[in-house]
Amino acid sequence: MRSNKVKALWLEGKAPTVAWLSTPDTYIAEVLANAGFDALVLDMQHGMAIGPDRAALWLQAVSSTETVPVVRVPWNEPFFMQWVLDAGAYGVIVPLINSREEAARAGGACRYPPLGYRSVGANRARYYGGADYVQYAKEEIICLVMIEDIRTVARVEEVAGAPGIDGFY
Repeated sequence: MRSNKVKALWLEGKAPTVAWLSTPDTYIAEVLANAGFDALVLDMQHGMAIGPDRAALWLQAVSSTETVPVVRVPWNEPFFMQWVLDAGAYGVIVPLINSREEAARAGGACRYPPLGYRSVGANRARYYGGADYVQYAKEEIICLVMIEDIRTVARVEEVAGAPGIDGFY
């Protein structure tokens, strides 16, 4: 499995350059992935006509480049997180998190046991790491959560302590 450039930049104290797409157009994704961005984000929550099948095609277009593919899933539903990770995403952004429990649910869906409950079935993702994918996924996959309700800001430290999450978006 190739290393996650975004995580490597974070460890160096640097910010990645990121482009955000609300379209599943694979040509646009391919052009931007070859334009020098460190990461591309596909927005399944607010993007137009982006279901799991279109997301998988988008991930295929980005996977031939060094750009890190990240997907903002529609909501905190393990099915979506596991689907896009199995299809080759190196990270997910989970919207509408309002508690530590919700953040832990998101983090658990992105991690294999014993760190979480993601099932083993990495259809496309196994091309990145082969038999070692499960081992490397715990180090390379990013799970970011979004707090979008002002009432949750008072509990941000509590939410930050949820297992399996890497930070906030």
